Order: sequence, then C-alpha cells, then structure tokens
Amino acid sequence: MKILKFSLFFIILFSIACYAIEWDDGGLPGAFLEYGVSARVIGMGRAFTGLANDANAGYFNPGGLDQLDPKEIILQHGILFEGTTFEYISYAHPTSIFGTFGTSFMMVRTPDIEDRTASNIFNGKFSEYEFAWLLTMSKQFGKYISCGINYKMIYHKISHWGAIGHGADIGFLILPDKPVSVGINIQNAVKPSILMKSERDIYPLTLRAGIAAKLLERRLIITSDIGWSEYQSPRFYEGVEYRPWWPLILRAGADVNQLNAGLGVRKEAGPWAVGVDYAFSSHFQSTGLIPPTHTVSLVFNFGGFRAKVKPSRSIFSPLAGGGDNIVWMELNVATRAPIKRWQLRVKNGRGEIVRLYNAWSDPPARLYWDGRDDTGNLVEDGKYFYEFLVIEESGNTLFSYGHLARLRTLGPEGTVIIQEKGGVLEEKEEEGAPPLEEEKEEEKEGEEIIEKKSE
Repeated sequence: MKILKFSLFFIILFSIACYAIEWDDGGLPGAFLEYGVSARVIGMGRAFTGLANDANAGYFNPGGLDQLDPKEIILQHGILFEGTTFEYISYAHPTSIFGTFGTSFMMVRTPDIEDRTASNIFNGKFSEYEFAWLLTMSKQFGKYISCGINYKMIYHKISHWGAIGHGADIGFLILPDKPVSVGINIQNAVKPSILMKSERDIYPLTLRAGIAAKLLERRLIITSDIGWSEYQSPRFYEGVEYRPWWPLILRAGADVNQLNAGLGVRKEAGPWAVGVDYAFSSHFQSTGLIPPTHTVSLVFNFGGFRAKVKPSRSIFSPLAGGGDNIVWMELNVATRAPIKRWQLRVKNGRGEIVRLYNAWSDPPARLYWDGRDDTGNLVEDGKYFYEFLVIEESGNTLFSYGHLARLRTLGPEGTVIIQEKGGVLEEKEEEGAPPLEEEKEEEKEGEEIIEKKSE
C-alpha cells in the first residue's frame, strides 16, 4: 500500500510539472517516431513506457512486449494536418521458451508540398515520406524484470531523393506483473544515420522512463512518462485508462502541447477478440493554428497463451426446467508453464463478487453456475460478468474478463385468481394448481373470476 501511495504521488507530481516546461520536437531527425502509434496510446497521452502491455510495446518499450499472452495485430490510420497521414501495423507473437517476437511498420506521408526556387517561383509539388520498420525481441527474466531490443530500419524520401539508416533501441520493464510497474527505454542506443544528398541526419539519443499504477483489479490504469533527448528539455506525458463496464474503455491524456481523449470497445468472437479504438487530439499550444487530429485503430487477438471463458448461453433462469436452469462455462487455457492455481469470479453489474471458484493446479475443462451465490441463495436478476485468473508456477498471470449471462428468474407454475368482492380486488396465487390452456372469463352473481396461467 505504501508503494502504491508513493506511485500515485509520483504521478501527480509529474502531472503538475508537465505544464511548467514547453518543448517542441517537430524539426528533429526522427520526430515522426514521437507521434505515437495506435489510438489507445494516443488517447492516453503517449504515456506508455511503464505499461507497454500490447503490441505497441515494440514502439514505446520493447522490454514490455513479453507481457502479451495472445498473438496480436494492430492496424492504425491517423489523420494529422495539412494532408499528412500516419499509417501503422504491428504484430506480436509470444512463445513459451524464447520470449515474444514482434514486428512493426509505420509510414508518415505529406503530399502536395510546394517546391519554390530561391526567388519564390513556383516549381511544382512533391511529397515527403518517412518509413520505419522495427523488429523486436523481448524476454522476461524471473518475476521482476523483462528486457527487450529493437532493430529498426529508417527510410526517408523527399521528392526524388531517398536514403536508409539503421539503429537499435533497448528497453526494460521492472515488476511487470505487479500493481505498479516501471519502464525504461533507451531509444537510438545505436543511432540511425541518414545521408540525404549532401546532408546527414543523425537521430538523437533519447531516454524515456515511465511508471504505471494498475488499480481496481486493473480496471483503472494511471501512467506517467518523462522523456529526454540530446537536443531537448525534459518532456512529460500523463495518461489514464478506465474500464467502467465491459466492453467499454475510456481514456484521457495530456502533455505540454496536446490534450487527448479516446475510447475503445472489445468483443470476443470465438477464438478471436476484436477491438476498435478512437483518439482525439487537440494541439492547444498552437492556439488553433494546428487543427485537431483523429486516429482510429483495429486490434485483433488470437491464439497464443490464454485463459478464456465461453458461456453456453447468454440468458438463463435458475428456476427453469430441464437444462435451462444453469449456464455452463467452458474454460480454454493455454499456458507457458505449469499452472500453480486459478480463480474464476462471477460478478454482478455493481462489481460485487457473488460466486467464487478456485483451486490449485489445473482448472477443469468446464464449470457451471446455477444462479446462486456462495451461500446457496439465489441472486437478483440482471447481467453477470466473469473474471478468470490463472497463475503459473513461474509467477506469470493470465487474465480475462467479459459478459457471462443475463439471469431472469421465472416463478413457479400455478393459477393466479383475481376476485372482486365488495369493490375490493384480492389477488391470490395458488402454487401447484394445474396450468390452464387458455384464459377463461365468467360472471357469477356479481363476481368476476379471471384465471390466467402463469407462464
């Protein structure tokens, strides 16, 4: 708890400090590598070094890539300004022995740039392209640290001139499985050097450090980054991600130049999980000269290592007949190492645990829930969700969550009789009465009897 409080204090301190320093990196070599990739990261203000838990880790901190359990593909399209677009694709492939491998490709394109002579005479138009290809390897060593390395190839083209450079990054993630994790990334540890006609661009050495606090059973994530390079003052980034309920995710972030906001949704479809993320960025320091930018990303998860739950039905009643009074939960588990213990929690819409399943060693192939809590009492009607946690003997954890089923209680069959006596309606329920095939209406001596079958 003390570590958690210190981490929150550290993040708040950086949040205040980030507005005290102005910076701009638009004219530096490799500035396009600072734009941020995927709507998720941009929505969090590009504060991702201490979290780095998806395929974007190859871009922000290769040390965190080995946190991924399923295989993941991210596709992104961003609209910047003056017709500039940012395209990005990333793939991560976890293995049980050699860690996780990843590759990323990104391109920034600015079309229709006017070419003018020294006398300001129009000489046509040209385009500028900047490409980067990253090849990443990441491996966790023990429970406390994960290391990763990037090889990257840069290609820069202006009009009909182009050149290639090569470089490398080194990243570390400390305490990756804990509620608070710390990341360090040394970008351009091997500096790319690009000779464009007669001028050479050498990418600056950049250091980036970040911290991430994962709260409320990882439903709330707060991140903070600090970055420094050879030609800049320190730069600060702040971000937050919150999952109020499945499948919605809300995000917000800021640095000294931009305010960001975003949202995402996730949906499981058989062996695949599909997500859509959106981010909005406002460059408030430009006082309106730079228009807002929009970014959309698609995320696909499949295969790899997993701990998933597949419910047998989406709606059930614990008082129904036949097999409709329970919901079966098929457990799909694939791990890197032997399983130490597992836990499955059934929660109501308020986030309260109503049923808990747990044991040591491997989980069964499937479980069932009968709509009752741990004391054997029926729970209230409504939507229910699951959280499935598997802990390996190595300390690595697999976690998934999602919608389990909607519970609707059906009353027992019987006859409901409504009698009018003396102007007063009386309602009686006779349990066990034989069901009626149809409604009947009769009038006898001022009494009206209506019999209905309770379906």
